[in-house]
Amino acid sequence: MVSASPHLYLRSVPASRSLGTARRALSQSADAGTRGLPPVVTLGHLAHLTGIPYRTLRGAVERRGYHYTPIHLPGKPDRGPRKLLVPQPELMAAQRWLLHHLLDLLPVHPHAFAYVKGRSVAECARRHLGAQWLIKIDIQDFFGAIGERRVHQVFRAQGYQPLVAYELSRLCTWDDRRDDVDPVRKDRYPKITAYQGGWGGSLPQGAPTSGVLANLAVRPMDDRLSDIAARHGLVYTRYSDDMILSSGDPFSRPAAVAALRELTHAVQGYGFEPHARKTRIVPPGARRAVLGLLVDGDVLRLTPAFKSRLLAHLYGIEKFGLRAHQQHRDFASLAGLVHHVDGLVAYALGAETDWAHPVQERWRGMLRAQGWSLD
Repeated sequence: MVSASPHLYLRSVPASRSLGTARRALSQSADAGTRGLPPVVTLGHLAHLTGIPYRTLRGAVERRGYHYTPIHLPGKPDRGPRKLLVPQPELMAAQRWLLHHLLDLLPVHPHAFAYVKGRSVAECARRHLGAQWLIKIDIQDFFGAIGERRVHQVFRAQGYQPLVAYELSRLCTWDDRRDDVDPVRKDRYPKITAYQGGWGGSLPQGAPTSGVLANLAVRPMDDRLSDIAARHGLVYTRYSDDMILSSGDPFSRPAAVAALRELTHAVQGYGFEPHARKTRIVPPGARRAVLGLLVDGDVLRLTPAFKSRLLAHLYGIEKFGLRAHQQHRDFASLAGLVHHVDGLVAYALGAETDWAHPVQERWRGMLRAQGWSLD
């Protein structure tokens, strides 16, 4: 640990250790401290801070073994199945420590709404209330397109030294392919052959750190798209890989096409590829929905399809019971069904409170009647 007193810290350095290394540790500690962040001077220091064995952290950095469990989820009809990579328990604990003690302390772009405490889908959609035109851009493989090099840059920008930033970026990314040797790293780390690989990793969807790191890594793109939006008189928001721009004033299709062309070019310039089928212009007269919420009026409204889906769950549970409805809808467990429906109710409460309150009371009543508690 770095002592509160630099003099005492330097005095405690063993004769076998370099004073230069100790002074660099002090410098990094000061850099992180001025930002209100925890100093991390070595991987061993991080092991001490987190309580995670050094060998586990080193194995993840060196890409030895399998530190993630793949889980396949059905996904939405327009997106297809999703693959999550869930970290093994010790790596998960290390990532959560980095999330709560470091990443959550960093400022996120004001127009980014996913993975940010205090921001929500409903708050994002409210930015577009009264919209006459919408421009929607969806990025393909958003997390996979954010590579290890960008993550390394995030940690370097917070004052962490190159080696520590490299190790932190490796703990938060994954690549199960064999890395090619990077000549720059070969020269920089000649004695650590396992650290000489190329920038092959990317953010795994399923790690607790991936969402916040994605927001931090794409902040320059958010700045650029916000500037373009302001120039075209548009409102810009991003919710993970969904970028929405809207106009409440009279607009035209040629103006929308020109804006979309410039926005697409900017997104591609940052290494992302828009999903052609989901990138579109929504004119007046069409259904104007943002993240599943209708924004063409003065208040948010749930779509009829969402309401029908939620009410169908309540009807099935009320009439046939939790167990029968779970089996009918192919949920893996009762807990999975209950948490899914409860999430739908919470989503409805955040968007259309007056409609959702009686639905919530009905939902809680049927849970009590069937002996289930959410506490």
